Amino acid sequence: MAARNFAPLRCLQRDAVLVFGGGTGAAVDPLTAIVGKTGFAATAPFDQTGTGLYTVTLRDKYASLLYFDGIVIDATTPGAWAVVVVSETVATDGKINIAIFKGGALTDLTTDEKLRVMVALSNTSQTPS
Repeated sequence: MAARNFAPLRCLQRDAVLVFGGGTGAAVDPLTAIVGKTGFAATAPFDQTGTGLYTVTLRDKYASLLYFDGIVIDATTPGAWAVVVVSETVATDGKINIAIFKGGALTDLTTDEKLRVMVALSNTSQTPS
């Protein structure tokens, strides 16, 4: 069989889109050491807006948010964290507002803690099957 080189195809994905990423805490500043940059905004994709409050900014707008999951990697108190969606406007400006709790209280992430998120989005107004 002959070797084949396939050219990349660029097209609009009409089904669900998964975006993975995160960063390292920086006390009262936006997260640093961002990973998974392709699906998130180039500038301040994880911006802190208040104590324990962050805005996740996606690179594009999407029809709707299907699912969001966030975890905090913390070696000292791994089971004490919760990440919840407060509001989302992915259809208008590609933003998801989240709150991070430690032991039930809103908490800033320190440089010892890392946030990782998985976001499932609909890229069409049609309901996924």
